[in-house]
Amino acid sequence: MGQRERSPVGMAGTARLIVDPNFLSSPRSHNATLYHAGALSSVPSPRSRPVRSGKPPGKPGARYIGQWNWGAFCLTPLWLANHGCIWYGLLYFIVACIPYLGIVALPAAIYCGIKGSAIAVARRSFVDDAQFVAVQNAWRNWGIPIAIVLPIVAFVYIVVTVDRMLLTTR
Repeated sequence: MGQRERSPVGMAGTARLIVDPNFLSSPRSHNATLYHAGALSSVPSPRSRPVRSGKPPGKPGARYIGQWNWGAFCLTPLWLANHGCIWYGLLYFIVACIPYLGIVALPAAIYCGIKGSAIAVARRSFVDDAQFVAVQNAWRNWGIPIAIVLPIVAFVYIVVTVDRMLLTTR
């Protein structure tokens, strides 16, 4: 009898890594076998692991992650509430209405503009990319005009109110 190989069973805390001899030459064989206390398991090599890009594969709208979202920027509290972030939308609205603290609303809106598509993909279910684009375009089509008209209306209101206050004090 030749030299006998010791079994890993009974050797607590030890493990042996046995690599397939065709590991580097065969493109199909990317697994090493690990024997630990008699158990057999397969450990994938780093080359066989899928590359993760940070985008959910196969979800409708995933390819639009990273693009600017005008609807999320212009109508932040309503957009957040509609996309499943009701408490964030309410918090945004409350903070935006508080004098001197409302300046925090602009960076929050910019954040929503940058991350809006990722939030929409993660928090809402869409049938396909066409529906995702249609919904986000509807938010954009309403958001941009409202974001332009609302400050003009607010400015006119302030001018008229201040003018009336000055007329009543004379």
